[in-house]
Amino acid sequence: MPDLFAGEAERTGRTAYAGERAVTEYLDHFAPIRPSAASGLKGDKPAARGPRLLEGADDELKSRAHRRLMLLRPS
Repeated sequence: MPDLFAGEAERTGRTAYAGERAVTEYLDHFAPIRPSAASGLKGDKPAARGPRLLEGADDELKSRAHRRLMLLRPS
């Protein structure tokens, strides 16, 4: 994830916004998932990410990261 933050920081500066974008990118594209056989997507991780995004499976984690980043004070 440090590489994700570095990429976002290059685009937006070393800000809380860059941190939030890095967390979102990680959860949406890189976080480990285990598609189940019941979903019909077992072994097809890219196809399993779509429903997770649409159903908001990681929305609470994203919101928690946002709340914590908003508490940071500029240095």
